[in-house]
Order: sequence, then structure tokens, then C-alpha cells
Amino acid sequence: MEIIKLICFLVVIGYASVLDIMTRIIPLRVYVLLLLTGLIQVDISSVSGLILTAIPLLIAAAIRNDFGGGDVKFGALCGWILKGTNGLVGLALGSFLCIIAVPIIRRFVQWDKIPLVPFLSAGCASIATILLQ
Repeated sequence: MEIIKLICFLVVIGYASVLDIMTRIIPLRVYVLLLLTGLIQVDISSVSGLILTAIPLLIAAAIRNDFGGGDVKFGALCGWILKGTNGLVGLALGSFLCIIAVPIIRRFVQWDKIPLVPFLSAGCASIATILLQ
């Protein structure tokens, strides 16, 4: 069941990434799909993953006015699915990728708002791929 869960997760975060790049909006259906995916195998480590991943995102949203609430919900639900500290590691990888890639991307694309979900998705997809092995 864990393999099915992680494959569903990869599909949903890929879909969310495309939507965020195209529209800068993550629709409610993405959060519902993530929540349902997380329910495939839920335990206490799912809850800890949600909390551990949500805390740094909430702090960032409180400090920065341009940080979207959708990014907080998305990241927290990724932690819910990846469980424990895996979501936090995925968040760190995605944030690092964002810091490295955005200055390069801005040379070619004029973004007034940076779509964060594709970067969070890349970090979480890396962790999910490791968990699949």
C-alpha cells in the first residue's frame, strides 16, 4: 500500500506544480487529493510529519507577506504523507533548490511571484523516490 500511496503522491504533486506555474493558484481539489492520499496509511508519524513541516512554513508566512497560504497547506500535507521528518527534509531540499534556481530562472522568465510548489514538489519527490526503494 505504501508504494501506491507514494505513486499517487508523485502524480498529485506533479499536477499541483503545473497548476502553480500556470496560474499561481492551488485549487482546493489538490489539497483534498493530498489529504486522501495521506489517509491510505495514516499513523502518528503522519501527524508529526504534518506538524514538523507546517511549523517552519507558518513562521516564514508570518515573516514574509508575499508567502502564500497555499504553500503552507501544500507543504504541511506533504509532511502528512511523507511522515516524520521526511517532509521537513523534502521542504529543505525544495527550499535549497529554489534558492539556487530562481536567480537563474529570472534571467529568462519575468516572475512577479515565484511559484514555490514546484520546488517543494521536487524536494518531496526526491524523498518519496528514496522511500520507494
